[in-house]
Amino acid sequence: MTKEVSNDIIEQYGNLVKYIAVRVCANNKDFPIDERVSVGFAGLCEAYSRYNSEIGGFNTFAYERIKGAILDEARRIGRFSHGIANDGKALDEAEEQWRKTYEDEPTSKDLATYLDWPIEKVHDTKRVYQGTIVSLELPVINQEQESIDIGDSVADMVTETPDEVALANERKELLQSVIETLKPEDKEIIHQYFVEGLTLKEIGKNHMYSESRASQLKSTVIEKIKDKIRNTDYFS
Repeated sequence: MTKEVSNDIIEQYGNLVKYIAVRVCANNKDFPIDERVSVGFAGLCEAYSRYNSEIGGFNTFAYERIKGAILDEARRIGRFSHGIANDGKALDEAEEQWRKTYEDEPTSKDLATYLDWPIEKVHDTKRVYQGTIVSLELPVINQEQESIDIGDSVADMVTETPDEVALANERKELLQSVIETLKPEDKEIIHQYFVEGLTLKEIGKNHMYSESRASQLKSTVIEKIKDKIRNTDYFS
């Protein structure tokens, strides 16, 4: 790769690298953001050198390689516990195998079925191992009244046209504004699960109720969020 090409790629996809670095391993205080950004740029350059148009769009390929580079570095320097590292590796391998088999991105439900895991274990592993935060995980509703996951299309949203970038920002702002209307106890569940990275078992222990009750409450809050989004001016 020439220096000129490298600079062009860095300029064009720099925001994508930073976007991913802020979110991947975000809960790992021993892996600071500046290190994640540096590793992410190395992943971007590797993606450019390895890219073949026959495998699909560059945006998605780059997104996965940048994220993968950061996770690989976290594993290499031992910034995950043994159990989390094993679950994370299994999740990565399942995602890769799913893409090869079905030529599509797997949903959390797909991964749970493939790995024979409870869906909550997939969510917990993604959140703790990959550091996914609320803006990537909470479901929203698009203008065709279909449920979507912001994270499913984040690579396309952050690197495509200005209109698509604006749409991604609009969805994020909508989601955040709706969360602000929740009752304090509902916001606390969302914050603890999606931002602090607590497991449902830990949330239940904090509030003195069972893990299954924590799961039920989290699901109820998410349904409230979806209902509130459906009733906003976004669909008027």
